[in-house]
Amino acid sequence: MAIGAGIASAGIGIFQTGSAIIGARKDRKAIEEFDRQELINPFKDLPISTLKSEQQTEANLSRVATSVDALQRGGTRAILGGLPRISESNILFQNLISQDLEEQETRRNLLIAEGEERIRAIQENREVNALLGLGQSLQTNRQDAVSGFENIISSGLALTSAFGGNLTPEQRLENKKVRNTARENRIALRNQ
Repeated sequence: MAIGAGIASAGIGIFQTGSAIIGARKDRKAIEEFDRQELINPFKDLPISTLKSEQQTEANLSRVATSVDALQRGGTRAILGGLPRISESNILFQNLISQDLEEQETRRNLLIAEGEERIRAIQENREVNALLGLGQSLQTNRQDAVSGFENIISSGLALTSAFGGNLTPEQRLENKKVRNTARENRIALRNQ
């Protein structure tokens, strides 16, 4: 009965060690080939609206045309006196339109920068969580491999005792060394 239990225990240990080694290889490969997800910034292609500036420019051109027409009816003195004011007003209005477009560009660039920052944070968080999970799985498989190996050694020692009956002091010392080595390997693996 003890021999059957020892053989069964050794078989279980071999299976446990083999499957843990295979799992650890898969986890290591998954970590090495980890595919980082690319996220797209939704603000990257955000257009700048020129509709408002186009409408304002058209309204300004209409106003300038109306003012020039009125000055023409007023004669040469009216044209000479009013034209500089119309020109100055047109330049000021075009500057306001330029400032509006520049503010839109600044807001757009700020949104793009904030979007990139958010994307970076999301990617880092996802990658850390995924790699932590793979690392934990790898560590579990390593521990299972050591545990399976210890089961094989313990089963082998039990079978040796069952077949050999009385062990010599040298054989007992050797068995103790094997158990201690297995225990040290398990401790070293846990500390990795």
